[in-house]
Amino acid sequence: GAFIKKQFPEIYTGAKKVFLSYEIKKRKDSCAAFEYVLKEIGLSGPEVLFIDNKDEPLAFANKVNMHTYKFVGEQELQKHLTSLSLL
Repeated sequence: GAFIKKQFPEIYTGAKKVFLSYEIKKRKDSCAAFEYVLKEIGLSGPEVLFIDNKDEPLAFANKVNMHTYKFVGEQELQKHLTSLSLL
């Protein structure tokens, strides 16, 4: 969480809301955390981008139809966010 905040502060200024699992006290090992986020923000899965560096949480996010991106490095993330017009 701190890494993303430090390296990509524009995510926090451009996003309507950012949820970090340790902040919301929900684990990413089931659909429950992702359903919680969708309910909190009042959006459907296709309207949300979930970023993680592990396959398991990405799979659960996909199950609730969120867009997902596997973090593999700063430059790749920046390119992906730019391609989505998020940066």
